[in-house]
Amino acid sequence: MEENNILDQDLYAESIRAALEVDFLNNREEVRMYATSLYNAMMWAKNHTVKVK
Repeated sequence: MEENNILDQDLYAESIRAALEVDFLNNREEVRMYATSLYNAMMWAKNHTVKVK
């Protein structure tokens, strides 16, 4: 398995906690999809953040 395919479990848990606080999600599937989207956005930001010198 490539390193890029390894799930950051702490970050995913954080995204699930954030998704559980959203009021407009109505069921478990919506929470899972929203959490996955948050996770993907956080992973993208983690890998594409410009470092300030």
